[in-house]
Amino acid sequence: MGARERLLLYRHTNSLNGEIDRIPQAIVAREGAMWLARLASAYPGQVQVSLKMPNKIGGPIEQQNVVGEIRGYEKPDEIVILGAHLDSWELGTGALDNGCNAALVIEAARAIKATGLLPRRTIRFVLFSGEEQGTIGSYEYVKAHARARQNPRDGHL
Repeated sequence: MGARERLLLYRHTNSLNGEIDRIPQAIVAREGAMWLARLASAYPGQVQVSLKMPNKIGGPIEQQNVVGEIRGYEKPDEIVILGAHLDSWELGTGALDNGCNAALVIEAARAIKATGLLPRRTIRFVLFSGEEQGTIGSYEYVKAHARARQNPRDGHL
């Protein structure tokens, strides 16, 4: 059953590792699913449903993390990260289930910048993409910054 009202076909995936889920799913809008449940309750064993499920899985697409930072004045190579994830599969344009946390990260950046004070260490604000596809955005971020973690003085941040 769809998790939203007004005939929206919205449902979270079962797979968070980037693999295709082995359990086939069909999403029925909430109103239709509740109607089917009432029918099944009123006519036990007599209700049949037939679904056509043309399944297409596209190839990879490019997504990007959103990154901003306030450089530290004393230890700029030491980085504190404030992060949240941007949704990349839902009915909207970004941070739906994590909207408050994405807004919190952006507002923290704005508020810190508005003070005019510089932090001792660099503060990096990251909105990670690809969370529902296996935390790909954060995974790729870590991979891209592994060299900086091993040798923070090499300047590759």
